[in-house]
Amino acid sequence: MYIFQDFENMGLLGFIKVLCGIFITRNTHRAVFLYRLSSWLYMHKMKPLATMIWSLNIALHSCDISPEAIIGKGFKIYHSVGIVIGNVRIGENLKIFQNVTIGSAVNNREKMIGDNVCLFSGCCVLNKIGDNVVVGANSVVLDEFPSNVTIAGIPAKIIKTKKAKLLNKAHIKKMGSLQQGM
Repeated sequence: MYIFQDFENMGLLGFIKVLCGIFITRNTHRAVFLYRLSSWLYMHKMKPLATMIWSLNIALHSCDISPEAIIGKGFKIYHSVGIVIGNVRIGENLKIFQNVTIGSAVNNREKMIGDNVCLFSGCCVLNKIGDNVVVGANSVVLDEFPSNVTIAGIPAKIIKTKKAKLLNKAHIKKMGSLQQGM
């Protein structure tokens, strides 16, 4: 689905560097690319080929991302070793560090992880989390968590709440007049 959209904000030169890097140096870009390719093949009813690409990703990077997983654009892996992602739906701009496990018995049609989430090393996400969530290293997420929080621990608990930016009517009116003046 998002084979090239993960790299679209890099510009043409950055995109060319990433394409070269996919096959030469950067295993993290290659792991995302191989996941996207296996997912695309799976969605287009080419399951044997998708399974081969998925197996290649495991062999090359120790990165086990199911072709059935649905991950939004902006997916970024910082260290590919030990990542396991099951058959789940995940929002946009997910950032993952090494040894992260994401899996659930929750219905795949429901989004399990929201947008703009960062999962630090060794965490295990087994339940739903909202948007703009940071999950600390080695945390085990057993309960559902709302948006705009930082969670950590075994089992994970909220350790910090971020205040969402609330726009008042004056600010919205000001933004509207700025856009009209352009």
